[in-house]
Amino acid sequence: MLSTLLHTAMLSSVELESGAVIDNSATPGPAPTGLFATCFYSAANQDNMVIATPATWTSKAAKYAAFPPHLGLNVKSAGAAVALKTFWSATLQDTLTTGSAAGLAWAALPANGYELVRTEGYCSAASAPSGVELLQYWSAARTDSFLVAKGGSHEKTALSSGYKLKFAEACFTTTPPPPPPATCRAGTDCGGTGLWTPWPSQPPNASWSNPWSGAQPYPQSKDLIGWEFKSGSNPGYGGGVHDHKAKSADTWYPSWSSDGDLYTPWTDGHVVDDATGKGTSSGSGGHPSNGYASTTGQARLVGDDPFGLNVTEVATFGASTYPYKGRYPCGTLVYKGTWFYGTYYLDNPNSTFPAGGGVGPNPGPNCGNWCIQGPVVDYRYSTDKGKTWKEPRPNATSPSDNLFAESAADNKRVKFGAPHWYIRVPAVNS
Repeated sequence: MLSTLLHTAMLSSVELESGAVIDNSATPGPAPTGLFATCFYSAANQDNMVIATPATWTSKAAKYAAFPPHLGLNVKSAGAAVALKTFWSATLQDTLTTGSAAGLAWAALPANGYELVRTEGYCSAASAPSGVELLQYWSAARTDSFLVAKGGSHEKTALSSGYKLKFAEACFTTTPPPPPPATCRAGTDCGGTGLWTPWPSQPPNASWSNPWSGAQPYPQSKDLIGWEFKSGSNPGYGGGVHDHKAKSADTWYPSWSSDGDLYTPWTDGHVVDDATGKGTSSGSGGHPSNGYASTTGQARLVGDDPFGLNVTEVATFGASTYPYKGRYPCGTLVYKGTWFYGTYYLDNPNSTFPAGGGVGPNPGPNCGNWCIQGPVVDYRYSTDKGKTWKEPRPNATSPSDNLFAESAADNKRVKFGAPHWYIRVPAVNS
């Protein structure tokens, strides 16, 4: 294999197993048209790929999650240009985009099983003032190739994920990419100061229109003396591809899975799938007029950078709030391939329900938003990462028809309201 690579690296064309010859010699051509190549990643396939051909975006990228920054390419060759060709290997489950002789030689090896898919675009054979060299990284563990720009964030991602430099592509991007979107990493790009800011430790002032304001009910901790936040460094997700300033939904309680991704509930909002561009809405409040119907949302978060995650596999699940008025997500956990998703009831004071099973009226004061803590309903579960679910109680029959047979009728207090998972990781001694 090594001798084949060394020999073929000296050539400008490669003959594939099928007999087809791929010629990547630098050739002059017409004036270029700018094109941005976007990197996509599939956690399920552990496959990175670069897409610049518009016709392939919908069909292929729908199964992958995009993450910037982009690579600048040309639609047509210009001057001494190198064609970047995309290959797919069913053997390695790998998408390879390459233009170098070494890359074409790798694609030509029969054991690798690559097949030519298309020409993705062109890059320059010589460096330009605004050009950036393209490098090919490889992960033997994932059998995955990763085309990156030298010195860019994708190269850092590749190195941190255990990828090794396989070869330089000997070509340079000639179209500068668009400015990177706001990540909120600095804080100033998302409306904050970027400074660490203390959170006030005093309770709300009694002059506020808040029935719960007043004196601090417990002494202040002598161990936890305060906490700070970095102003503006709270990226928003669900508003579209890396639009971290957009609002989407609330009640995100992600759980880390063994596949490296986060699985999370969400609700009361509209979330856009970064991979498909499709928006999905969810609302967890019910009412007699709509049969107490409500939904809770779900999504898969892909990526290792908290400022650059991708929201994918966005969906909702329907269930009844009866005999309460709200049914919201609570603790969620992915454990040994099973996703457990909890929901709990909420209610408002003086709710009006039909006789014979209703929970109201409840006494005030009315806090203005879900003042009555209801019981935990149950935990539905999925063994296929949220594609299908088993729900023990899609419709309750009474206020106490729930996991612990508790009722919040007439403002009764419950012991198990909105539980959440706490995972303790044991310390590792070095």
